[in-house]
Amino acid sequence: MIIPTNRNRRIQWVARALRWLIVAAMVAVAVTAIFPLLSHTSEWTLVPGLITKLEPMAGFSADPAIAKWLCVLPHAVLLYGLYRLLKMMRAYERGELFSPQVPAHLLYFSGAIGLVEALQITLPMQIAVAHRVVSGSHETVKLVITSEQLWLFLLAALFMVLAAVMREAATVAEDSASIV
Repeated sequence: MIIPTNRNRRIQWVARALRWLIVAAMVAVAVTAIFPLLSHTSEWTLVPGLITKLEPMAGFSADPAIAKWLCVLPHAVLLYGLYRLLKMMRAYERGELFSPQVPAHLLYFSGAIGLVEALQITLPMQIAVAHRVVSGSHETVKLVITSEQLWLFLLAALFMVLAAVMREAATVAEDSASIV
């Protein structure tokens, strides 16, 4: 359902501004995903966070190509989530506040946030498994969950609840439009 444009000009303006910020974030994520692939170092340490940072570390002997590609996977998931958020902002710009597609975009974005964090937390384990498969030996694995990651899981869960509420609002709006 499209709301008349005179009632949602502010929402359209905010959505347009956010759309450009999302595009900038997508460029930043893409650049940080490509950087490890171009790096020539063969030793890695993993620093927890939404975007993986790789720094040289002595003693970690996993196959660097596998480690690099495992570090790119969360970036790809995050790019997809940001793409869905971008589509949601485009719908808001068109005035589609109660469209059934908008909650789906938010749901996929929140799922991407949760999946990225799960991939980030388990990245040392993924690299250790890859190292075990490649070389037959294993490294000591240390999983770290930061309070920042827990907050992002909570935020993703909140977005999922909001998407469910938005889906119900879209259903009510469709029912109301069909009655009139």
